[in-house]
Amino acid sequence: MISGPITLRVGGDIIDCNLGSRATSQLIPTNIRDVEIVNVKADFVMVVEKDTVLNNIRKSGFIQKYNTILMTGSGEPDRATRIMVKTLNEEWKKPVVIFADADPWGLGIALRYKIGSESLSYDSDRLVSPDAKVLGMMFSDIYEYNIPEVARLDASQEDINRANDMKKKPWLKDKQWQKELNLFLQRREKCELDAFFKHGFRFLAETYLPQKLRTAGLI
Repeated sequence: MISGPITLRVGGDIIDCNLGSRATSQLIPTNIRDVEIVNVKADFVMVVEKDTVLNNIRKSGFIQKYNTILMTGSGEPDRATRIMVKTLNEEWKKPVVIFADADPWGLGIALRYKIGSESLSYDSDRLVSPDAKVLGMMFSDIYEYNIPEVARLDASQEDINRANDMKKKPWLKDKQWQKELNLFLQRREKCELDAFFKHGFRFLAETYLPQKLRTAGLI
């Protein structure tokens, strides 16, 4: 799904994805070859893991305030979504930032856009956006932003096994990811991006995301 100041041509139809905070997001066609980006007026692209988070952010007026395109792959992103992100990043020169849940699966989804996946490694050149920045939700954010304990979840054995497996991957030797995974394995807690709604409906859009975007120099 995609929403924001971008115009697409799909077949003979022109689709304006910037219809205000009350409009629904547009589906990205599976056959991305049929899609032409006509115009982009956004300053940057923000990818979130889930459509529920995208819709809540969109309804807050975030797109208009920060002049951004919001996108989601609704969990594990398909080729069309990843190609759209890559095109906006490389051909349209728009910075890309990514937010996902603070669990090993969310981190894996976020990194799918940036470094790709083993199953589609043969197609990485068409799918990955190496310059994309994964800004959150970090495991450390659970504690730095005082996420209430009621909104935290205990890690399952499957989560722990996944984190240990990720730590061994040669493409995940970056000190930041190792530090975050070590914190997860130490505290054995995870958190969904939606948990920020426990601070109030607008906390995510008005506090957390802007702070993260300022650290990246985008606003």
